[in-house]
Amino acid sequence: MDEKIKNAAVGSCGTPEYGNGEEGEERKYGSQILHHLDINRQHLTPQQLGGLTVKALYGREYFRELGRKGFQATVNKYFGGNRKAATQWLSAKGLYEQDKNVSYGSVFQDPGPHPAHL
Repeated sequence: MDEKIKNAAVGSCGTPEYGNGEEGEERKYGSQILHHLDINRQHLTPQQLGGLTVKALYGREYFRELGRKGFQATVNKYFGGNRKAATQWLSAKGLYEQDKNVSYGSVFQDPGPHPAHL
């Protein structure tokens, strides 16, 4: 890992060392990483800076793996390991939730409660 990236992640927002994000004040939190990524950081909140810093430290694949593990845990816990049933239920619920706000009536049927609430 690049030494600049390691050094940029040390510390926290809101301290005198890193600034408090006031107008015209240079924010140093994650600045080396953001400079490396060529991101304009003047309009970013401390939370956004932190998120970009973590993303730069761990990389995209790390968060993809977290998402895969989380989805698989949900599938195993609520759908008995049936990935297809989980994606079908999520898709149907999403279509129903979007469709129920239409004034001409619902086209999609409610797939029922989440298996956790049965």
